[in-house]
Amino acid sequence: MTKRILLYEYVTGGGLINEAFRSNLYNEANIMLTSMLKDSEDCSKISYHFFCDHRMNLSFKSNAIKIEKKNQKKIYNKRLIKSFDYVIPILPESKKTLYSYVKFLNNNNIKSIISTPKTISNISDKWLFYKICINYKIK
Repeated sequence: MTKRILLYEYVTGGGLINEAFRSNLYNEANIMLTSMLKDSEDCSKISYHFFCDHRMNLSFKSNAIKIEKKNQKKIYNKRLIKSFDYVIPILPESKKTLYSYVKFLNNNNIKSIISTPKTISNISDKWLFYKICINYKIK
């Protein structure tokens, strides 16, 4: 049985739909997304789909879910997202972007392949993470 997986890479997937692409972010994100999609090509047990900013030039758009300003809320469409077996979110930790999206997934019982919101919160705050390490005697 093939597992349907939705990739949401923030930069390439519409997270910057209201901003201009910055080349350094776009290039890094595009390499990450392309690599993940190419790695999955030979696996018949996984079917990857992904959110795709309409401004991107990709050669493999067959499994893309196009994101434009007028439909950017698809990224939070519970029914659409629940149609997949798992979501893999790749979002920035800054401004609690990753934390907020993972919390949305958890609150809506959407299966994801990522740490819990609490773990993300603890790790994203470097001072809090340091105190946790000290408390558990982790060097």
